[in-house]
This record gives sequence, structure tokens and C-alpha cells, in this order.
Amino acid sequence: MQLQQTAILVFAQTAQAEQGNKSFALHKHGAAYFQYLNRIVFQKVQKTGLPFFIFSEKEQVGKTFGEKISNAVNAVFEKGFQNIMIVGNDSPQLQTKHLLKAHQQILLGNTVIGKNCRGGAYLIAFNKKWYQHQPFKNVSWQSNQLYHDLCGLFTNTINIGLPTLIDINAKADAVAVFSTLAYTCQLKKLLVNLLQYTQLFATNLFFQLYLQPIVSHKGLRAPPSAVFIVA
Repeated sequence: MQLQQTAILVFAQTAQAEQGNKSFALHKHGAAYFQYLNRIVFQKVQKTGLPFFIFSEKEQVGKTFGEKISNAVNAVFEKGFQNIMIVGNDSPQLQTKHLLKAHQQILLGNTVIGKNCRGGAYLIAFNKKWYQHQPFKNVSWQSNQLYHDLCGLFTNTINIGLPTLIDINAKADAVAVFSTLAYTCQLKKLLVNLLQYTQLFATNLFFQLYLQPIVSHKGLRAPPSAVFIVA
């Protein structure tokens, strides 16, 4: 049997750590929301059939984000893999098909970067021969320059038509994803719980655009200023 050349690095903190780092989720429903995000990304990664490694805050080594993620990449390559795909837990729109499409390209020696709507990256896939620890560590992580920096670092990056996705790092991102989801989607229900604590949730505009269709769909009646808890 041929050994797998590619591993997926899931670089994601536990639900408790994520909740503490994101101000819009500092309430009782935040942990359940991040538990869901972790669960669905693990499920999508497992469906690829590729080996994967989860690096939460318990496994991460370093002080800065760049140090932590580059050290995690080193650890995966030290296990003998030649290709790596890096994903986080904050892009619920990421699908298994995106991972498989990227995998086809890195087997050909190409680098693939999935761009998020803020200029960051939700997927980074490359071959070991293109990796340089220090430059990779020093790109503009957690900024709107990241995608640009990574394309400059990996000059063999290929455009394979991956969509631009939304990473949920702030309440505005949560609202943007919320508006794209079906009424019955579990994530939509969790986001209702999450967003009810924000000032935006209490506005008539938010109610009219996003919540009233859910209320009508469920046959409920409530004023625009009501607080909704959807189990």
C-alpha cells in the first residue's frame, strides 16, 4: 500500500479558548457555537480520507501566531509527509470538495491558497519543497494582507477557482454568514443564539432582514425587540 504523501493540519483552538478570544461570543452560547464549528471542520476533513492532525492551543508551540503555525507545519513535515493542507475552524462555508480540489493540485507540485473575504486565507496547501520556515512565520498573519503575502511567498500559487469564503472573526462576519443559511440549518440556529446579545440583533433592520423570515417560518409571533433562543 502506498503511503499517504499529504496530511491536513487543522489549526484550531478548543471551544473554550476560542470563546475567550472573540468578544462577540463572550456569553453562555459562545462555547456551543465553537464546539459546532470544530465538529463540522473535523467531519469535513475526515471525509477526505487523508491523515490529519489537530493543533489546538494545547499542542501549539510559540508566542506569536506566526511561530505557532510555522512550528505546527514543521511538526507535520517531521512525520514524513511531503504535502500539507492547513485549515482553521472559522470558515463554516469550507467544504470537503474544496480540500480535495486543492489536494489534486499539490500532488502536481502547485500551491493553493483559499482567500477569505477580508484578504486572509481559509486554506493553505503546499509541497514541502516550497516551504521556508522563517519567511512563512513572518508573513502578515491575522491581517487583510495575508493572502497577498502568501501569494508573494509561494510564487507557484495556482488559481483553481476556489470561492472567496467568510471567516467568522467578528459579529459582522457572523451576520454575513447568517444571511446565506437555510432556515433549518443548525448553524443558523446557533448564530441566532450568538447574535441575540449584540446591539445589531436588537435593531429593527436586522429583525426585518434576517430574523422575521425565521419567525414566520416557525409560526412564531414576537416584536422586533424580542430576544430569541433557538435550541
